[in-house]
Amino acid sequence: MNLNFKDGVIVRDSVATDIEPISKDMRIADIQEIWRSHGHTPLQSLTIAFYTSTLCYTVEHNNKRAAMFGVVPESFLGSRGSIWLLGTNDLAKIQRKLIRHSRSVIKYLLQHYQHLDNYVDVKNTLSIKWLRWCGAEIEEPKPFGERKELFHHFTFERKQYALAS
Repeated sequence: MNLNFKDGVIVRDSVATDIEPISKDMRIADIQEIWRSHGHTPLQSLTIAFYTSTLCYTVEHNNKRAAMFGVVPESFLGSRGSIWLLGTNDLAKIQRKLIRHSRSVIKYLLQHYQHLDNYVDVKNTLSIKWLRWCGAEIEEPKPFGERKELFHHFTFERKQYALAS
């Protein structure tokens, strides 16, 4: 997927050289979330996500990397994947533009997987609002991760998403 939107947002296939600049400018909410869930640094988390994802994309605006996102498959031949997005501080500058394109990107990802899910930190309120707007089903918080902190499990289902969008 390589998309150039009229508003200057670009979504392109990620390359390994995207990892370090994004990790150095990652949003504090994302840093805290990956630490609370897996005990990883931004560099560790992005590196693992990049190399284990079957779909991995970088969001750019004004020639600056704003985020990376993708899907890590649950199994090699499965129809389930773990969706993720880690953003930089520049993501806030294009927040409205990104929101405008989010549902079409989720729909694209659901063409490859029937079920997408992951966990979001209860303290990451901005991401929770965005997930709700995108149409995710969000469960009540439960202990998750290495530190057993409270996280919401969320899902996107191809069948339900096709009906809703």
